[in-house]
Amino acid sequence: RRFLSKTGYEGETCYFLEASTGKWYTYTNARPVFYEQHTRRRPAVYGKTPWELKATLQELTQLRIRLKNARANEKNRLSSSGETQGEILGARNVTRSEIAGCYYTDFQKLFREHIGTEAVSWAPEEEKEYGFDESRHPVMVQAAECGEGVFDEITQTFRMELADGRGVPLSIEVAYSKEEDFTIRYLERILRRIHRDNRSIPCFVGDVYLEDGKMKLYPITFLEPKEIIEDGLSGAEAVGT
Repeated sequence: RRFLSKTGYEGETCYFLEASTGKWYTYTNARPVFYEQHTRRRPAVYGKTPWELKATLQELTQLRIRLKNARANEKNRLSSSGETQGEILGARNVTRSEIAGCYYTDFQKLFREHIGTEAVSWAPEEEKEYGFDESRHPVMVQAAECGEGVFDEITQTFRMELADGRGVPLSIEVAYSKEEDFTIRYLERILRRIHRDNRSIPCFVGDVYLEDGKMKLYPITFLEPKEIIEDGLSGAEAVGT
């Protein structure tokens, strides 16, 4: 997740799901940009990762890793301490049991467990230390239906509608900005794959919130259906190859 905060910092936050506990952890690479008004630096997401791993941050999001002597603070932020050593285990395939606590096909259950009866509103652009609330844990949502994408010229917002098997709606929304231009174009590519190429709807990973009486999701990334496998099967067996 890339960000540009109002306090003059930009960077990337990577989310990690610990397989054995189901807990989320983050690693944030932030750098000041308030003195770089007329320059454009290459995103650090393409740079070297911590923990002696031979991969970029972008590549790291596609991998399953093991960290030895890992350190994290009370907010589950992982440290880049030199004492921590990382090992790449392979592709990031996840089993059903590993994601059971955050994976939803029932959007009413999603509403009950992450928004609740008090229905406190929250928006992803709400200002926190890095421009968003790192303490909010992502959810994984698997929709049964996906509508066409629409860009509202008045509000400058891209919107796509999802629904679960019982028709309960969930709206993915991204407000346009220079930082979010890539996100919107990527969502448009996903929609073309779904509707033109008859591809399966991916599992979206992101922040769920309530706004204007509607349940919405800010997308961080997505998983292909073949990356979610049944317990006891290999990735190849799960997709029938």
